[in-house]
Amino acid sequence: MVAAAMSRRKSKTVQDNLIVNGPAARARAASAHRASKKGTIMFARTFALAGAAFVMLAGAAHAAEYSFRAELNGATVPTITGSAATGEALVRVHTETQTVDLTMNVSGLSLEDLYDHVIHSGVGPVHLHLYAADGDISLLVPFPYGASYTQTAGGFSLNVSNYSYAEGAAALRSNVSFDDFVATLGSEFVYINIHTDRVNDGEISGRLVPAS
Repeated sequence: MVAAAMSRRKSKTVQDNLIVNGPAARARAASAHRASKKGTIMFARTFALAGAAFVMLAGAAHAAEYSFRAELNGATVPTITGSAATGEALVRVHTETQTVDLTMNVSGLSLEDLYDHVIHSGVGPVHLHLYAADGDISLLVPFPYGASYTQTAGGFSLNVSNYSYAEGAAALRSNVSFDDFVATLGSEFVYINIHTDRVNDGEISGRLVPAS
């Protein structure tokens, strides 16, 4: 089933190239450039709101690992979509190697449902997003589509180990440092979001909270 899904996605390469390189894509790129210029201000505001959690994580360079969990659904902000799909995720951040692990299981969504455009753009359909209190949204970590995505009986799973934060930042053309990313995890505004063909902005999502 995975092979079939990948084949379907490859067949849309020409169409997606038109999307990626067309006027609408250039407009999106210009918008993204403007958003990146706002990044420093946005992160400064978020750090101020993070309070004690920011202080705890600010010394990330001296720690080995942070773990976060998330319960995903379509019934809470920022993805009030009415989707019946659900998921659970565990995110581990390794400060010594500056890498990210993700283990996620999703029910009610298949690989076929995942958003084709972001798959072909290279950033994948699953992301960590920062939803700041002032309404700004930033993509923090992408999880590109590939062998780490597996079809299951009732949905799909995603298992990523030692994903380089620098690699993800390069794919996003992000200037957010690893230390700033880790500090941001101390806020209440970081979510894992799944983008689908049905709901491009995200069908289900869940807020990252420290894992017990």
